[in-house]
Amino acid sequence: MADQVLGAFASERDRRAGSITVTLPATGASDSVDIRGFANITLQFSSTIASANIDVETSFDNTTFGDLYTRDKTKVTFAAPDGLCFDVPELSGASYVRFGVDADDSANNVVVMGKV
Repeated sequence: MADQVLGAFASERDRRAGSITVTLPATGASDSVDIRGFANITLQFSSTIASANIDVETSFDNTTFGDLYTRDKTKVTFAAPDGLCFDVPELSGASYVRFGVDADDSANNVVVMGKV
């Protein structure tokens, strides 16, 4: 099971959308988020991100993670995303997502928002 599940706490009325806050790690990768069932994913980063780059990793079994790439084989990396919000169409169809950092971002987070 994923460390966190997107939409798990959504009310009956809001089942078509959900959000969850993921704390970024000091090193390595964050907890994973179960994003199954959500076609549109948006990420909103804290305003004080320390990492120069934040990588996005996906998995279909929540065990084996790999870097996320676009269709033209460009790695999905967010460069200095301080306070920014991104729509990430490449996450459509992924089951689990987590974030890799290159600096201590344990005081920061990313909000993962999904819409059916």
